[in-house]
Amino acid sequence: MENHLFSARNLALLRNAEHWRLVASGLPKEVPAVRHRAHDAWALRHVDVHPNREMLVVLSGAGYQSLCGRTYPARPGTAFFFGAMEPHDRHYSPTQPSADHLWFHFMPDRCSVRFLRVRKGRGDYRSGWHGWYGLPELGLATAEVLFPGSTPSSPPETVRRRCAAAFALLMTSLVEKGYEKPQTHPKEDFHAGIIQTIVRHIQESHGRGCRLESLARIAGYSKYHFLRLFRKHTGLSLQTCVNNSRAQAFRKMAAAGTPLRVISSDLGFAFPSALCRWRRRQRI
Repeated sequence: MENHLFSARNLALLRNAEHWRLVASGLPKEVPAVRHRAHDAWALRHVDVHPNREMLVVLSGAGYQSLCGRTYPARPGTAFFFGAMEPHDRHYSPTQPSADHLWFHFMPDRCSVRFLRVRKGRGDYRSGWHGWYGLPELGLATAEVLFPGSTPSSPPETVRRRCAAAFALLMTSLVEKGYEKPQTHPKEDFHAGIIQTIVRHIQESHGRGCRLESLARIAGYSKYHFLRLFRKHTGLSLQTCVNNSRAQAFRKMAAAGTPLRVISSDLGFAFPSALCRWRRRQRI
């Protein structure tokens, strides 16, 4: 029976848990950090930080990936877990060899999954397929179980076992999706559902780290198409939605007596002075 999501080679890797190596802050290191002069120099200038959690699973090819200032080999079977606001690579370096990568972008109750074919020496990729799934469809009630930080008091090896078990369930559920008949949804309803998920994410993160580039990537659209769809389904520009979420959060925290420096950090401003300038522009 043919799987419409994964090749036979990919399936052989995904079905064999012995080949999996998990890389995450807070977990015992199964892949040692390395030094790679070209990648390290590039990574210093291409850092991504955002409030949503992400996961990268390497299906084929080689290369390197940075997490929290350290560089790790990205070999088939390696899974990188990027927690909220944890720095990692933005895009692909010019030294990246050809590879197949599976990216998971976790939202409050849904998950965006993208299969990418990275092109050698180009620093870019071609999208193979892209899907949106409710977390229960992938066997998870919440994405928290995948990430070490949700149980900080447990021994590291216990946390690793929990993360590995959740990862196995996630991957098995996704492989099973490949044997199901692809579902079709009315285009307008599908687009509206994605935009609504993005809006909830902006509201829950108070706009912190919600950049156009990262949100469009999660949605699976070009930046310009994403902006058109966002305005069509919300009646607002992306920046207006971000500002409205920040303003609502600011009023709530200020009313509770939260210090200005804490509010500034929670809303994604580098300094309280930047928050003050934003308040003047927004007349808050």
